[in-house]
Amino acid sequence: MNERERFIEALEKNEDDVPLRLAFADWLDDEGEHEEADRQRKWPASKAWIIGFCEDHQSGYDSERLTYKYIMQLALEAAMSADENTEGRIHCGSNMGLCYSRQWHEFWKHWSVVSGIALKPEVVENIRYSCSC
Repeated sequence: MNERERFIEALEKNEDDVPLRLAFADWLDDEGEHEEADRQRKWPASKAWIIGFCEDHQSGYDSERLTYKYIMQLALEAAMSADENTEGRIHCGSNMGLCYSRQWHEFWKHWSVVSGIALKPEVVENIRYSCSC
């Protein structure tokens, strides 16, 4: 197992280990992977932002469903089904607060840091939000 694999395996066991993530970022810089190093350094703040986003948008009878892991999965499904020509959809149950959020562009910026998946602006514009209300 090489160094990269050891870092990744350790982060998979505890993604919130900030000192380890920062050591990985330093290692990536040493390897010339400056963009990924920058993403790793931004990761803890982006995850915290998404958790706050979920907490701030709790509403409706099934608000307990709006957790970090749940919204990350919904976003992944929407992002993978959308492109410049095809609409993706996030369906958030009865959560009108999430559906009408004005923070979606900021959400996608942080989601891209945490997921490691960069989305083109045209794709983000093609993702729609709906609730059951």
